[in-house]
Amino acid sequence: MAATSFASLSFYFCILLLCHSSMAQLFGMSFNPWQSSHQGGFRECTFNRLQASTPLRQVRSQAGLTEYFDEENEQFRCTGVFAIRRVIEPRGYLLPRYHNTHGLVYIIQGSGFAGLSFPGCPETFQKQFQKYGQSQSVQGQSQSQKFKDEHQKVHRFRQGDVIALPAGIVHWFYNDGDAPIVAIYVFDVNNYANQLEPRHKEFLFAGNYRSSQLHSSQNIFSGFDVRLLAEALGTSGKIAQRLQSQNDDIIHVNHTLKFLKPVFTQQRDAESRTLNMRKGNLRQNTLRKSNLKWGSHRKSNLKWGSHRESSLKWGSLRQSTQGEQPQMGWSQAKHSQGDQPEEGQGGQSQQEQSQAGPYPGCQPHAGRSHASQSTYGGWNGLEENFCDHKLSVNIDDPSRADIYNPRAGTITRLNSQTFPILNIVQMSATRVHLYQNAIISPLWNINAHSVMYMIQGHIWVQVVNDHGRNVFNDLISPGQLLIIPQNYVVLKKAQRDGSKYI
Repeated sequence: MAATSFASLSFYFCILLLCHSSMAQLFGMSFNPWQSSHQGGFRECTFNRLQASTPLRQVRSQAGLTEYFDEENEQFRCTGVFAIRRVIEPRGYLLPRYHNTHGLVYIIQGSGFAGLSFPGCPETFQKQFQKYGQSQSVQGQSQSQKFKDEHQKVHRFRQGDVIALPAGIVHWFYNDGDAPIVAIYVFDVNNYANQLEPRHKEFLFAGNYRSSQLHSSQNIFSGFDVRLLAEALGTSGKIAQRLQSQNDDIIHVNHTLKFLKPVFTQQRDAESRTLNMRKGNLRQNTLRKSNLKWGSHRKSNLKWGSHRESSLKWGSLRQSTQGEQPQMGWSQAKHSQGDQPEEGQGGQSQQEQSQAGPYPGCQPHAGRSHASQSTYGGWNGLEENFCDHKLSVNIDDPSRADIYNPRAGTITRLNSQTFPILNIVQMSATRVHLYQNAIISPLWNINAHSVMYMIQGHIWVQVVNDHGRNVFNDLISPGQLLIIPQNYVVLKKAQRDGSKYI
């Protein structure tokens, strides 16, 4: 009897520890909410010869294209890198999905909207019909039936934005512009957020992949029984069947996609005003000297560019003594002027009102009780550390440059200090703009691999390993991706057309 009781007690104790560990991994709040360990031990991987990569295969959709880099390549497999390049055509809608790995997205071209849904965070954007001017049937609806749309904050993004995609977070993208959206995705497969096999997995909420051998997938609802799914969701069988429908991965919206977006974004207005003020004198002032020392949190084994270098004064940015002096120039995205409030897609009538909780520019729902308001607006830790994070930062903004040389170029870094959600994602980003014949002298990353993606121009790169042997010595062109292993020393020189890479 005593042995049976002890066995039962041990079983429940193990279950308790398992649940505690699972919650700690989900929110990263076991002891330090920012710490996230890294998977994997030592692998029998050699980097005796590196090579620049281009996408290996393509998956076409109704309104876009997804290009996959070779994840079976030794460089990608050993460093835990999964990379794709995605094109979303105008009025293209990337159907909702989530991943088992943390990732970062860089917007190479275009603009649009992104929706991310964080579990446990309130759906603070709400739209309802007012009683005045409505029919009697609408007036008689209950309070819950008045809401036609309710979701978390929708984020506007543009060229040069870096968007964080934490593991398990449902997200979608929509192109409301006239030009295609081109984006590069980089995921960290070896992060501890991934408790599955060391492979990137994508869970679709709708649609499927039509033609891909290694990446064929259907949405998560297709595996459930239709009747049981309809009962669980409180919908009809017809709607449940539509949820299971095998639509495309990126679909074309025939009419303008309607959803609630912020009435105005204070951040964008402030950025626009700051850029306008600094545009005239930025060329004459050095934002930060090249020998600037910067601090950074320890990151995972994957990142974009370098954010932490040797304490030696290497890695400085200078112009080559050969060639002509580069001309100054800035590539900026156009910002709208003025503080005119924005309306939702398709416009909102006076009978509709957008309401929100603790986000800037939004007011709490007037009909909600005081207790509900305190729940939504209270600082319970989850909202402060998780729900209220900024999800995108424009790394192309020249006013954010960390290193600036008027004759050589700029280097802009995003780390946990400047982009706090990177504490969760455990990655960082660096964008480099080099002028003609500019050189970045030898440097290395102490605690991370680097993933270098070429945006524009050409650059000559040399990489040396621990034996002093040259493992890469070649020219990198736009669209190519190069993985630089941890502690390998790299030297870069821009060509006559300059270079931009991230």
